[in-house]
Amino acid sequence: MKRSVLFLSIFVFAAFIFAACNKTTNPTDTTDDNVQSTEDNALVDGEFSSIFSYADAQGNISYSQAQKQSGNEIQSPTTKADLLPSCATVNVDTVNKIMTIDFGSTNCLCRDGNYRRGVVTATLTGKWKSVGAKLVITLANYYVNDNLVQGKKTITISSSTEWQVKVENASVTTATGVVSWNANRQFEKIAGANTPNIAIDDVYLITGTCTGVNRKGVNFTVVTSTPLKKDMSCKFKDFVSGILTIVNLDKGVSLSIDYNATGNEACDKLAKVTIGTKTYTIHLR
Repeated sequence: MKRSVLFLSIFVFAAFIFAACNKTTNPTDTTDDNVQSTEDNALVDGEFSSIFSYADAQGNISYSQAQKQSGNEIQSPTTKADLLPSCATVNVDTVNKIMTIDFGSTNCLCRDGNYRRGVVTATLTGKWKSVGAKLVITLANYYVNDNLVQGKKTITISSSTEWQVKVENASVTTATGVVSWNANRQFEKIAGANTPNIAIDDVYLITGTCTGVNRKGVNFTVVTSTPLKKDMSCKFKDFVSGILTIVNLDKGVSLSIDYNATGNEACDKLAKVTIGTKTYTIHLR
């Protein structure tokens, strides 16, 4: 899984634009707190998904080059992953098996239309992509669209196409508050396994659970009702389909977000949020 080993992308830091499906009702009147959890979960979930993809894609290239040139497990790459922008640099410590992806100290425009700066560090334990191997990803001064992103992501290899992913103490600091988030996820690569050095043909299915606190201080839980589908050929949307059920624990309200708003897995920025009998179309970062 090229991007499997680490990265991951709904880094939707822009505010959602809400429009009712049947009328132009703005849900921020009575459902604002409920929808906020949906927005904030998408924000953190998307970026950590992108981080996983970056690390996995670059790790595949480093490993492939090492096998061809030196027989080592990883090697400093002569080629950069196709997901990474020209303003990002990659370095590999072949002795300690540490890879760093540096987006620089000023905003770097990425393939998905988001601006990033700071450093992503991935440390490998075991042999790349072997069962039981672990990749631990940490962030340093890492910002997306000027929002500070923090947290630790651990990827454990279950098979050649499956990973267990744990995100701990994640947070996104925005101008209107801080979102905190933790997750236990399962990633499965269903396309692209035969082309490890090409990331944009990868497709993943993602399941699992998450917990968080939205920027208004409301606790929420997230369960995957239908697996999220991450299609790397779609650069503007983290997930082209999949349904999450979100429960605001402090409010006792359950809602769902469907990333396949149009029904055809379109590569757009739309999703549907359903609360009770009401459905709203939202615009993702």
